[in-house]
Amino acid sequence: MGIDTVDQLTKKTEAEMIKMRNLGSKSLEEVIMRIKDLGLSFCADED
Repeated sequence: MGIDTVDQLTKKTEAEMIKMRNLGSKSLEEVIMRIKDLGLSFCADED
């Protein structure tokens, strides 16, 4: 199950993202920075 669009990306939580194969913390930090540049964010964690 991949992510093809920014919309799909923003429907994920950071916790879901860090569990993705081959996505380490440094890469996740870069993704977070890029979506913030677009004025977007990940879905809120449901704790």
